[in-house]
Amino acid sequence: MINRKIKSFVLDSNQEFIFAGNLSGQILSINSNTFSLASQVQAHPGGIIAISAHLTLPYVAVLGMDRSVSIWQVHNGHRLEFVSRLITRDLTPCNDPYEFAPILSVSQALAFHDTERRLLTRSGNAGLLELSFESDELDVVKCVRVHGNYDIVTTRFVNYGDKVLSGSNTGQVALSYHGEVENKWQFGRETIHWFEHLEDDIYLLASDTRCVIRLDISGNHEPVVGPLFTRDDLEHVHYNKISGRAFASSFDRNIYEFDPYTCKPLKVVFSAPFKCRWIKTLEQDPDTMFVQCRNGGLYKVSLNTGQTIGVIKETPPALWTAAQTAHDEIILAGEGNDAIRLKAKGATSYGWTPILKTYVEKIPGKPMAYTKRLVVQETTGTVLFGRTDGILAWMRNSQTGIVCDLNSPVRDLALSKTYSEVFVATEDGRLRKIHIESGQILVEIRSINNQPIWSLAYNDTRSLIAFAEREGWVTIANADKLTTVLEDRDARRAKRMKWLDADRLLVVRSDELYRIDLNTGEKTLLVKQLGNTIEDFIWDTEKRYLVLINYQRNIILCDLETGNILNIAPDQMDYSKGMIWLSDSFDVGYGYDFLTFGRDGRLHLFRIHDEKVLSLGSVSIDR
Repeated sequence: MINRKIKSFVLDSNQEFIFAGNLSGQILSINSNTFSLASQVQAHPGGIIAISAHLTLPYVAVLGMDRSVSIWQVHNGHRLEFVSRLITRDLTPCNDPYEFAPILSVSQALAFHDTERRLLTRSGNAGLLELSFESDELDVVKCVRVHGNYDIVTTRFVNYGDKVLSGSNTGQVALSYHGEVENKWQFGRETIHWFEHLEDDIYLLASDTRCVIRLDISGNHEPVVGPLFTRDDLEHVHYNKISGRAFASSFDRNIYEFDPYTCKPLKVVFSAPFKCRWIKTLEQDPDTMFVQCRNGGLYKVSLNTGQTIGVIKETPPALWTAAQTAHDEIILAGEGNDAIRLKAKGATSYGWTPILKTYVEKIPGKPMAYTKRLVVQETTGTVLFGRTDGILAWMRNSQTGIVCDLNSPVRDLALSKTYSEVFVATEDGRLRKIHIESGQILVEIRSINNQPIWSLAYNDTRSLIAFAEREGWVTIANADKLTTVLEDRDARRAKRMKWLDADRLLVVRSDELYRIDLNTGEKTLLVKQLGNTIEDFIWDTEKRYLVLINYQRNIILCDLETGNILNIAPDQMDYSKGMIWLSDSFDVGYGYDFLTFGRDGRLHLFRIHDEKVLSLGSVSIDR
């Protein structure tokens, strides 16, 4: 299986060609003027998470998810010839006080020296690794630990010299010289993604704290920490030295222009269909920007108009959300305007595997947007779709319409089983209760922490609504007036929450799952440290098994009562965003079959058997 989702890119020093790395380990050489593919090469047996071009020499470096680094020589502007590869998995820092096990990382730490045949990256267990390739072989110069137990996410050489900047996944920045740390700074507790040189000893930092930081590493000026202005992780900053304009990309799908001296936002220059990371502009044509979008596409954009000039995208529409209906079917939605009905047409005789058939219908909304969450009203069969264009749409008996336009991307929906209202969380930090038939907003509250609200869960028995901020609080409120009943002031990346029963709420906290007991107010850890954020979780009707998916593309099978891990299995090449039981919807097949779905646009079928997760293959959607 080949997945051509573009994960990273870089412009060559002449800005004539783009080198882009994809999920299947290929490097694409793209003419920046014609925006067409010039050549390609298979570089790694795994996704390419970062790619770097040498400023003065004809080389490209690649960092792969196979935990190796490779060097390629550039011929005729775009043709790549393999030079050397080094597996970094088992390299260890010389100053480790004890053994650190290798970790699976999505670090983008990769940077050439500006003039020499040297390269910075990370070791498999998060050491700062310097390599040389003087003899066309990658050799280790030094490997040191500078950020303790935490991962290195980005690094670079300073001003053509030997000093090194590195940033961790906990907001720490280090300046080191020949492996010795000279200075450290702490900026919040979230990931530092990038250092962009501004002038002299001053750098612009991209931080997941949703702001840009201006750092003078000489110490002559205090750091400038800009205001929060993105609604999600701030992934990358870029400065065009010709135009003097600075830009930031975010997982909130926007590209912002900001003042490089005050770090304050100026305006949104481009709105992408999905979250973004890598951005670059041309020095000879500063109006032209290239944007890597996590839907797998690379976009060429005019900054003057904010419009797309060209797109290179070879990935199917992603799937984001699913729910079962009262008609023995599952309905799914995601990227674009498709609503997909999934029905079972029986089961195989040899493996008792469900035979699934898909049917596609259209829903209202902008084609470049996607459905983040859908819910089904059991009494009427109405399906509600919360979309990133702010549209709350409905479908009933193949009829469609719009409930209302909320003017902010919808993050989550929660629906009462017996009433005619829907609760809607949006990225502007608002929670609204909306009458479905009229579209009238009945009650509205706003995050007092100025945080996007990420997840909702409705308790039908107690008439309570629980909601969680991106970073901030988990609140349980009365569903009538949205007045607070209980607060937990320790929310972090709470992508999902669900009521286990009338008294107990399960809520994600980054890579962990907690249980909150309404009767006692007690919060207990149920599943601990899965390595990256939990994207979704489900449990079976007998309440024996808890199944989770996370951002490491794993499926984790647990005991629901204790949280003990029974089995961990790989999910798919790309990230899953949701999961749903088949046995709850279809009276065919095995009793413990479930689907995962996400960015690759396919349905992946799994079965719990002998307390292990078994893959039964994938289901394509005929669009």
